Amino acid sequence: MTGWRNRLETLAVAMLSASLLGSCGSFQRNAQRSSERLPQTSDPLSSTFGIAATAFRSTVLAAIRQPVTTTKVGFTLFYQRSSEVYRSNFATANLHSRALAEVPGTPEFERLLDRRKIRPAEPGSLSLRVDGRTFFPDFEREVLKAKKSINVQVYIFDNDDVGVRCADLLKSRATHLSAHVL
Repeated sequence: MTGWRNRLETLAVAMLSASLLGSCGSFQRNAQRSSERLPQTSDPLSSTFGIAATAFRSTVLAAIRQPVTTTKVGFTLFYQRSSEVYRSNFATANLHSRALAEVPGTPEFERLLDRRKIRPAEPGSLSLRVDGRTFFPDFEREVLKAKKSINVQVYIFDNDDVGVRCADLLKSRATHLSAHVL
């Protein structure tokens, strides 16, 4: 299986390279046929000047179009950058030295959540699986073991044998209990 995969990847890279080289050649031919000959500069001074001029023009246009937002962003950036330069170059007292009373897991934290009308914690456990060899067998075992509901949050479901097997398992369990996939 990996032999075919490597061959396909090599073919894809070759096709991409050929298309890029072909398009670059097209640009070169168009430039050669053009009657307008403009000098091209690539020295650091002129390219830096061009970037600075573009940044200046865009800032001026932004200030004209949205003066309040541009001023607010400008002052915020000035404050953040100058305070970061100051903090990184001068020894200052640790501003966050006092411990917070509402540390997760403490009764104070639970009272804070109650004051903010956040629903109480549900009993359960959380464990991290870092690689597929430990994740997928445990995932399938937990899905089969579920009695009331299944709530799963995943980043990607690939259309490969493992992804299809997991999706089929969730689909079959959804006929017997509540299953939610995010």
